[in-house]
Amino acid sequence: MVEMGDIIELKRQAQNLLLRVEQLKAENAALCAENLSLRAKDTELVRRLGLTPSNSHKSPSSAGYGKKPALPKPPGGKVGGQPGHTGKTQQAHWLAPYEQLCQQGLAQEPPPQTPPPEQGPQPAQPAGRTPAGRAGIRLSAGRSLH
Repeated sequence: MVEMGDIIELKRQAQNLLLRVEQLKAENAALCAENLSLRAKDTELVRRLGLTPSNSHKSPSSAGYGKKPALPKPPGGKVGGQPGHTGKTQQAHWLAPYEQLCQQGLAQEPPPQTPPPEQGPQPAQPAGRTPAGRAGIRLSAGRSLH
């Protein structure tokens, strides 16, 4: 038979179990709320991982160091002078007298400089005309206003 002490002990254990069930329900509700917030955060982080400066508002400098895209190759050939092309480099004419000095061994006098060609007398300007040949406004003392 069941004794009275055993029944009281069973009632006390049942109450303790009911309290524990209530505690576990509250803890389960808190864990479910935390799980939802972590899932939302995870979704946001996964979305942000796929973002690059080209598909987001981020500046290119925030992308960090990476390989820069290659420049486009010209179609149909290499860049620069092609085989068989004769170059058109400008000659440094002002170096010619010094090259001659080097060839002469710097022992002789430098080659004479040719003076610029002398210009003859300038034709007189007609009165009341500008140098370009246009008529101007005549001022006193021979000055004109174009």
